[in-house]
Amino acid sequence: MIAPPGSPSNDDNNVPLGAEKVGPSSAAPENRLKGGSSPSSNRRNRALQIGSLILASLVGLILADGAIRLLDLMPLQRQAATQPKEAADDAAGEESASRLMVHPFRGFTPRPGQETEETSRWLSRSNVFGIRSMVADPRTIDPGDVVVGIFGGSVARGTSFRGGEALRQTILEVHPELQDSLRIVNFAASGYKQPQQLYLLSELLLLGVPIDVVVNIDGFNEIALGGTDAGRGYHPLYPQRNVLLTTLGFARGTLSTHQIELTAEIMRLRKDTESGRAALSRLPLLHRSALIQSALGSYVLAKERKSITLEEVLRSESEGDPEQAVFDLPDPCLDQEDDCRQLIADIWKRSSEQMRAVAENSGASYLHFLQPNQYVADSKPLSDEELDIAWAPQRPWSRAATSGYSFLQSAGRGLVADGVDFHDLSLIFQNHQETIYRDVCCHYNQRGYEILGREIGRAVGQRLVEHGARVDDSRLQ
Repeated sequence: MIAPPGSPSNDDNNVPLGAEKVGPSSAAPENRLKGGSSPSSNRRNRALQIGSLILASLVGLILADGAIRLLDLMPLQRQAATQPKEAADDAAGEESASRLMVHPFRGFTPRPGQETEETSRWLSRSNVFGIRSMVADPRTIDPGDVVVGIFGGSVARGTSFRGGEALRQTILEVHPELQDSLRIVNFAASGYKQPQQLYLLSELLLLGVPIDVVVNIDGFNEIALGGTDAGRGYHPLYPQRNVLLTTLGFARGTLSTHQIELTAEIMRLRKDTESGRAALSRLPLLHRSALIQSALGSYVLAKERKSITLEEVLRSESEGDPEQAVFDLPDPCLDQEDDCRQLIADIWKRSSEQMRAVAENSGASYLHFLQPNQYVADSKPLSDEELDIAWAPQRPWSRAATSGYSFLQSAGRGLVADGVDFHDLSLIFQNHQETIYRDVCCHYNQRGYEILGREIGRAVGQRLVEHGARVDDSRLQ
């Protein structure tokens, strides 16, 4: 039936006459988008997607951070981001030449009182003797304290700072009565080799510094630095030649333009590494993140390696300076890479015997330790990480250690025969599969220094049992 005109139409969905027809396509077009979503609904969806992405990223970062800690991944990078200042010096194996000054007896020494920008702790300063130490002036040490003085190069210094607490606690296991009086004091300096330790000990005792136990940790610098000098025609009796000449160049103001530029670049790189560490310490909560530490540590280690390379270039350029008038001695073994190993071992052995005589003449005990090194054959199974960051067997220092340690070991057996309290620690890491070496030179991570500290502590504790220290009986009751 057809609806009459004016009546409602089925096709119009019964829209009353006079009313505007509204179809699905015309209903509120300004409030609808494709797919039927409103702008507010679409914004909510985008916000949810972004929130989900952020949440997933945070969960991923937390899981990565936890995995790094749980599996102990990238330990060297994490340590590099948080470690104290002297670790940067350890990376080079010796102090930056720009921070050294000439010493009339020892050849060179860190500048007394020098400190880094980020801290004023004595840990990062050189004391009045030019030795990095918590003790500003060792002449002021209480005579009632039992002082264990650590001598040697950068490994000995690292043992003082990073293995010192393990050393101290191991001694206290045998001597708990020394809890309030036992002190581990650093007298080691990066780059030192015999007879620099002998000269320093004599200097300290001449000026009345109280030392009860002299601990000498050395060997690598003597055979590596002394061997390198001997191969270039310089007598290994004297302080490392290129460090001494560069230090003299700074003192006399005779550095070339290129040497000055190298020095500025080295200082900039070192400042970058310290600024990175300082920035991490200022980050709330994030400074404890293993992931952040690993990332920053990779940056720090890259800067340190570059500064080491430039430091080596700077020192090598100083060797050929004809204006430097430094006394030297002739010897038939000089100018040949390996011919002076026996001479070096003899100097090392006699220096140790003299240190023992000087120490015991002042009432102190003396113990000597041959430090471990990764280039000694069969001394440690190297981890994959060590092979990546701590293995460079073709470097001159590495070759010297490989070929020269047997001479030191033989001389060490002679020290024992002569009554010196000598301990060969070259194989102390032989049964350790984990990463211990942190660079291609000779230095260890925290774990390595603690192992070394405990072993030395056991020897010192036993020595105190057998012979006593230069202390009055009342402190040992």
